Amino acid sequence: MEFVIIAGVIQIGAIGITSIVSAFRSKSNGWRDLKEDSFDPDFCFRSASRNRKKLRYLCSKSKKGKLSSSQELAPTNEDQANIPGSRAAGTSVRNTPFSQPGRKCKCTILFSDTGGGHRASAQAVVAAFERAYPGRYEFELLDIWRFHSVKPFNTLVETYQFAAKNPWVWELMYVNADFPITRFIFQELGSTFSFKKFQAILEEKAPDLVISVHPLCQNLPLRVLKAMGKGRREIPFVTIVTDLGGAHPTWFDPDADQVYVPSGPVRQMAFRERVAPKQLLQYGLPVRPDFWKEAGDKEELQKKLGMKESIKSVLVVGGGDGVGGLKKVTLAVIKRLSKETEARQAVIVCGSNKKLKKELDDMSFPANVSVLVQGFVNNMDEWMAACDVLITKAGPGTIAEAAIRGIPVMLSNYLPGQEEGNLDFVRENGFGEYSADPLIIADTVSNWLNDPEKLDKMSKNARIAGRPTATNDIVQGISSFLGI
Repeated sequence: MEFVIIAGVIQIGAIGITSIVSAFRSKSNGWRDLKEDSFDPDFCFRSASRNRKKLRYLCSKSKKGKLSSSQELAPTNEDQANIPGSRAAGTSVRNTPFSQPGRKCKCTILFSDTGGGHRASAQAVVAAFERAYPGRYEFELLDIWRFHSVKPFNTLVETYQFAAKNPWVWELMYVNADFPITRFIFQELGSTFSFKKFQAILEEKAPDLVISVHPLCQNLPLRVLKAMGKGRREIPFVTIVTDLGGAHPTWFDPDADQVYVPSGPVRQMAFRERVAPKQLLQYGLPVRPDFWKEAGDKEELQKKLGMKESIKSVLVVGGGDGVGGLKKVTLAVIKRLSKETEARQAVIVCGSNKKLKKELDDMSFPANVSVLVQGFVNNMDEWMAACDVLITKAGPGTIAEAAIRGIPVMLSNYLPGQEEGNLDFVRENGFGEYSADPLIIADTVSNWLNDPEKLDKMSKNARIAGRPTATNDIVQGISSFLGI
């Protein structure tokens, strides 16, 4: 107990200091532009990240049922032994599978609209179920914190929108929810004020299956489902992790029946959080149906999209919510491309940022750079397939989709904590880089376009990292678990 108290004090103090220094010195960890002689914007935050990981590891060692040295790495073989202290791995809460002829399996998917990725993942999962098992499932997407909680817990979406534009706020929120003590306090407060509302809506929906695609939809829903079963949960619960290169600890609860993870680092974190190996399945990140199929002919797509054919092209994406320093990156890239002897092309997707779209539409650009400005698009698979390089923020869904399409990625910014691991994912898999400096971004991308051999190698690496069948594999795994 003394260790936990001391660790908690150290955690809160270290993160408070590091967060302030990080926000002051790194100017929000790469979200704002830096001069060429500025220091590394990653330094402070990555130092804080290392401290958090060490402290989390020490706290996990203090839990009941310590891990032996042979268990400190997550097994890749799902048939290996359980983690001490966990519920029997791979055992369903039901004694018999769901097999009621003539009745659909009612599934409630828990999510929150904190960014477009969680809803997109939920919709992708629904589409895969309906394609593979037509007429066997009935789905409802439930933003449970927003519509079935109380203040301040029902303001998650608004809080996200503010924090995403002020990364120091995001970092402070993330690291506080990361630490065991502050996470425990948050979870207990959430349970105290929202338990009855959660229970009321879940009893009303009466699902046969609950799927979570959000990190804050594990702890309390599992408590409620257990209470509904009078101490023994009767409704199967599945977690689908929608972060890619790393994940927040709140994603993982040993009481979930299955936990689908997209990558090795996330699998390792789940293991650290005491999720048993047999509960872990690694298939990749669920992606939209458009990315399940092969891309069409590149020149045909360019013609269809109104692009100039057979010209090296850069796709610059600001995210569906318009977050990120898109304007400065765009102008730097176009300026750099205009210095090339060969013609170049830039496609700018502004998302919901209508103001930026209008600004770019009203601008004049160099004659040797063809510029297409788009708002929100619903055919990103085609734009990726038609271009040669992608510049984007480090969102997990976009990176996973880019890998499937085999397009090299230049990351321009990231959310502290949540998206930090995605930088390592693209680097370690050899299909991308990261910089916060628009000039470095522009130079890097231009050099890639001038080196066909390197570009081809990065494209191949991306396809190796891509998992186009992930969504369908997850759906098959869940249905097999239910006996459907």
